[in-house]
Amino acid sequence: MIDGRALLVLPGLVNVHTHPTTEPALRGVREDHGVPEQQMTGLFERAQSLRLDEAGREAAQRLAYAELLSAGVTSVVDLSSPHPGWLGVMRQSGLRVWAGPGYASAHWGMTAPQTVTWHWDGRTGRDGFRRAQAIMDEAEADASGRLSAIVFPAQIDTVEEELFRESMALAEATGRPFTTHIAQAVVEVREMIARHGKTPIQWAAEIGLLTPRSILGHAIFLDEHPSIGWPSFGGAGARDLGIMVERGVAVAHCPSPSPATASTSATSAATPGGACGWRWAPIARRTT
Repeated sequence: MIDGRALLVLPGLVNVHTHPTTEPALRGVREDHGVPEQQMTGLFERAQSLRLDEAGREAAQRLAYAELLSAGVTSVVDLSSPHPGWLGVMRQSGLRVWAGPGYASAHWGMTAPQTVTWHWDGRTGRDGFRRAQAIMDEAEADASGRLSAIVFPAQIDTVEEELFRESMALAEATGRPFTTHIAQAVVEVREMIARHGKTPIQWAAEIGLLTPRSILGHAIFLDEHPSIGWPSFGGAGARDLGIMVERGVAVAHCPSPSPATASTSATSAATPGGACGWRWAPIARRTT
């Protein structure tokens, strides 16, 4: 018997958006790093300047999992570029893990601080999608019974439309949740508006990516955010949040890294018809 006086019993926490194989290596960097010409995000520069090798990614994953467990997390969505021991570390950890092997049709480049470029390679995206399918199947077949899968095309601005459509079709056919990074940076949002004449949220809705199985990574810079300069700034004619509520998506907002770059959402969560971003994500129904 355990004396429970002065103790609080909580169910295991669920982390629906994390990058264990990379983020531990950025401590002491991202806290102070920002590019003024990119509204103080350092995302695009860091993605090109610092990469761990396979041993480093495994070490980072082990550290991140240990810290998650120590904070009371028992279920986690691991969104990573897989290394050879990736699923093995999941199995050894004792965590319940949704494996999200990432893939993309493009990678970012920078010719100057004020200029982000996209380098496209459709074959790489499709090869990555095939590898991801095999890894997801392997995770779900794991003898531990604690590994599941989530479909993870990496970013709204780095994946071709057809590959996005196929990714959602796979999620629907397999009953898996779906996630991607979207509206996470001003640079990204302005690029998507230049490409499609609409915000990333509106384009994602148009091609069928916003469903109750979708977890949107960050969704910070909606059409009414002052940093975007979209015509709906100030609330008149704002559409993004309403679309998200209507489609029943969940949001992994991840607010803790954002204040340093003034990247918190300008939008209230309390809206008619729902509270987008604070409802249960699709995986939460499967953690018992």
